[in-house]
Order: sequence, then C-alpha cells, then structure tokens
Amino acid sequence: MWGKQSYRQRIVAAGEEVSYYLWAPDEIREVQGYDDEHWFEDEQLDDLCRQHVALMYKEESQASLLRVLADLVPEVSRLVSASGLPVTDDFVVAYADNTGEIDTLTALQTSLDPGHWALLEQRGYV
Repeated sequence: MWGKQSYRQRIVAAGEEVSYYLWAPDEIREVQGYDDEHWFEDEQLDDLCRQHVALMYKEESQASLLRVLADLVPEVSRLVSASGLPVTDDFVVAYADNTGEIDTLTALQTSLDPGHWALLEQRGYV
C-alpha cells in the first residue's frame, strides 16, 4: 500500500506528528481505505505466505518477515523506477513494522542514501 500525495499534504498541513503519520500504514489505511493496497493473487504464493506465518507463530518471532520486507525494498524501488511512474523527489519505498519491534524511521534511514534522508529531514518528514 502507499500513501497518496493528498494524504501527505493533509498530514503536513496539520503539522502534528508528521514524522509518525507519514509512515504509519494503519493510519494511512484509515484515511485512504483499502483501494491502494494490492495483494498477490497467486495461490501458490498465498499458500507459502500462510505457511510462513504459521512458522513465525510457532517460533514466536517475526524476524524472518522483517528480513523479507527489508529484502523487498530495493526490488520494489527498482520496479517503480523502471515503470516510469511519476513520483515526487521525496518518494521512498519503505516497510513498516506495526509490532513496534523495529523503529520505522530507523529502518527507513538505513535504506536511504544520506542525501535522500537529508531531504526528508529538511522538509520535516522524519
């Protein structure tokens, strides 16, 4: 899922806890609904994901899920770039851990080059 520019503008205009709300998927979903979320339709992939979830519950750890998400960031970034989709200069691909086990902003900072992070800081987004 992704936050639309209209969502970003609303959060920035409100000026409260911008660095939280810009990166909070549950809050984005609450405002935008589910239309901007896309799920895989491949049954085999869906079955494998369910098995993965079962194993995480058994192990009582989401570490493997967080590794998968972190590993997907460069590939999704590449796909967005290759697609030619119009994006803003501060567009990022990131993942968020709703469990709180991993700090979203720390994960974001480690996945961005320092210049991109500095741009987000300058604009008050992080």
